[in-house]
Amino acid sequence: FRGVHIEQRKLAALRLFRIPMGMTPESRKAYATQLDELKLLRHPHIVRCYGGGFDSRQAFLAYELVEGESLAQQLDRRGQLPWETALDYSRQLAEALDYAHLTGWVHGRLRPEKVLISKEGQVKIADWRREAISSMLDAPPSLRQLQFTPPEVLQGGVADEKADLFAVGAIMYYMLTGKLPF
Repeated sequence: FRGVHIEQRKLAALRLFRIPMGMTPESRKAYATQLDELKLLRHPHIVRCYGGGFDSRQAFLAYELVEGESLAQQLDRRGQLPWETALDYSRQLAEALDYAHLTGWVHGRLRPEKVLISKEGQVKIADWRREAISSMLDAPPSLRQLQFTPPEVLQGGVADEKADLFAVGAIMYYMLTGKLPF
């Protein structure tokens, strides 16, 4: 949803989701702690999280509103991208991931749907989260999502910095060819 962040006096994107049954005081505290951590993740190529909260039935996250489209939408509309555009987008992705990895963050689910392109051509990675938030939002992955997941994660391993780099390589392939990697 589109909204206004009252304290920031900025347009915001709101994501609403149901709280899982039996959310304990400990899991609520973990959620709140991870929201505080998420608000500290600030980089020009990362969608900023303004915060969030919850009541008895649902929770919300408020994000910076990025006017534009996802990389997936752009690729669906245009097919492959010119190599110069693919290189520029890849550079911006790498800068964001370098910052995130240095600050202890791993995306772990990076794919074209999570890459937003502003009207000015700025890349912004969306949907960063830790386990407490992920457990509320995650649905079984689609076949398309699996195209950008490294084999070691598919075999039950934990997503790490290398998994994010694998995803960037798969995204680059998709941008340059207009075809999914596998």
